[in-house]
Amino acid sequence: LKPFATGSCSTVPTQPAEKMAPKRGAKKGPAEEPVAKRVATTLKKYGVTQGSYKQIVEAINHPIIAADFPEDCRNMLLAMLAQTVCCPSDEREELQNMGVTMIGEVMTKILANMQQAFDAENEKVAGVEASKADLDTKQTAAETALQEAQAITADKETALSAASEAMIHAKAALAKKVNEQREGDASLIKTKSEKELVEKAFSDSFKKLKAGDFETEKEAQALYSEFASTLKLLHLDESLKTALSGVVVKKPEARGAFDNTVMEELEKSFGVKMAELDAAIEAARPESEARATAVTEATAALEAATASQHEASQNVLNAKEAQKGAASELEAAKTATANYEPEFKAATEQRDLKQQEMQDFVDGAMATFDMLKDRVSAKKLRAEAAAAKAAEAAAEAAAAEAAAAEAAAAATPAEEPAAETTAA
Repeated sequence: LKPFATGSCSTVPTQPAEKMAPKRGAKKGPAEEPVAKRVATTLKKYGVTQGSYKQIVEAINHPIIAADFPEDCRNMLLAMLAQTVCCPSDEREELQNMGVTMIGEVMTKILANMQQAFDAENEKVAGVEASKADLDTKQTAAETALQEAQAITADKETALSAASEAMIHAKAALAKKVNEQREGDASLIKTKSEKELVEKAFSDSFKKLKAGDFETEKEAQALYSEFASTLKLLHLDESLKTALSGVVVKKPEARGAFDNTVMEELEKSFGVKMAELDAAIEAARPESEARATAVTEATAALEAATASQHEASQNVLNAKEAQKGAASELEAAKTATANYEPEFKAATEQRDLKQQEMQDFVDGAMATFDMLKDRVSAKKLRAEAAAAKAAEAAAEAAAAEAAAAEAAAAATPAEEPAAETTAA
């Protein structure tokens, strides 16, 4: 469809009448008028206000249909607007009616797009409304999860307290057993020490002296000094102890009968003492081993209690971390719930804005288009008014004629008796 020439309801090609090539012999017309002035002239001719015209112009330029109707297409519709929609319907020709139809399609598309935009926003509102129940459910679940996490943390802390107390008791028990072992084994340790001392003196010193395994008297005196401290542990007569220092430094071949007796008695004393110490050690062994076993068991108990305490401590840390996560989840759920009202408000405001925009379009540009599309010319209105008046007059005349006929019919029966009397 091509635009129409300004100032006439007649159809013309794409170019305005002023730009058409003049016929041969025709006078050259005046210079082309500005578009705004030509439109104003056309609107005045058709009795259309600038406000009504601008409403439809703004509708055709509405960005909501930019993707459906390219700019050049909309410019074409704008160019034909004054000569199509603004032209009374009874004065339009076929191409003008086509232009009205095209602009009507644009108006319908605008309304459809507005309806689609409103429906989309309405769906968003419904989605936000539907999310409220989900938000409440999530917040309740988060609150329950936090309460459960707090209960678990409390249980783990109770277990840690019990494990720590058990570890303290285990430490005390071990300390007690170690002390009992130390005190109980003190005599045994002393006996073993004495045995080692006696055995060393007997093996390292006495035997060498008895065998004469030394070179000089000084060397013999040194060997004697090494075991002299152990003599107090032996059961020797004082006379032997007194004679001993002079006997042991002699070579075997230099010893007399008394010297040999002294050496023999000394050797017997070593044997008696070592046997005595061995017996004492054996007698103390069971109780010592029992104390050692008790210490071992107490040590194992402490290790187990320490491991349990460490495990309980780690369980508390894990429970607190889980509780922290549950608290974060609850905070997030509360934030989401708190954000619902602003989100819902924004969604409803946007929806209401789209609804109001659509209603304004329907009440404004669409109503104006429908009015102009169906509007008839003043000439036709006058003709219709005259026809209506004529019809009304004709109806009144017919009614008067009918009334007269009815009156005449009513008068006829009264005249007939008088005529019969005259005849008689």
